[in-house]
Amino acid sequence: MRRSGIGIFRDGGFCQEMVAPLRNCVPISAEMPSAHAALTEPLTVAHEAVRNAALQPNDPVLVLGPGPIGLGAALFAREAGAKVILVGRDDAARLEIGRRLGFFCAIDTGNRPLVEALAAEGAPARFAAIIEATGVPAVLAAALPLMAPRGRMVVAGIHPGPAEIDVTRMVREHQSLTGTYRAPVSTWPVVIAWIARNPDLAETLISARLPLGRIEEGFAMMRQRAVAKVIIEPEKT
Repeated sequence: MRRSGIGIFRDGGFCQEMVAPLRNCVPISAEMPSAHAALTEPLTVAHEAVRNAALQPNDPVLVLGPGPIGLGAALFAREAGAKVILVGRDDAARLEIGRRLGFFCAIDTGNRPLVEALAAEGAPARFAAIIEATGVPAVLAAALPLMAPRGRMVVAGIHPGPAEIDVTRMVREHQSLTGTYRAPVSTWPVVIAWIARNPDLAETLISARLPLGRIEEGFAMMRQRAVAKVIIEPEKT
């Protein structure tokens, strides 16, 4: 059966009210702010990425990309007991949001190669898991030498083209490469409960609130990587 996503293949989403099939609805408490509830979908993607990483307590984990998915993955990895390092490139604004979330080892590589930038900041030489949320194909090849033997790389980014990686190295070091995308429906209540327990973290993820009439500004802010998450609030009629 072909999926028909509301707001993607069907109209809906940026409006005050909409009609949706009951099976697509997940209840939230009346106390939860709607802006916090709007974080659920991207956070389910982040949760699924961390689940696929199969983390153990104290695992060193590298999260590449401090966008909404990367920041969410860092939060869930930390909750799983992992030691998280967050990395971006020319991403000062979003890395600062990461620091406000408590990730004080948030590294901007700038023009430095990834391995060199991490070494300069005293980061571990190898990671038990790497979660890629950049969508930049070259990042995969750059990150591969940072995986520990039997390490796991989870790819959450949507890439515009093929990526070239050293498969022989992965084979010899018993490493795994896993793609991750949507989360199962059963994950949504889990994430909603996490948001309810962590309202301050949810609020920190929200960089801006804009009325529907200024939605283009919100898209521009996202393209400029100046924000983590923009909430669009349809005008009441």
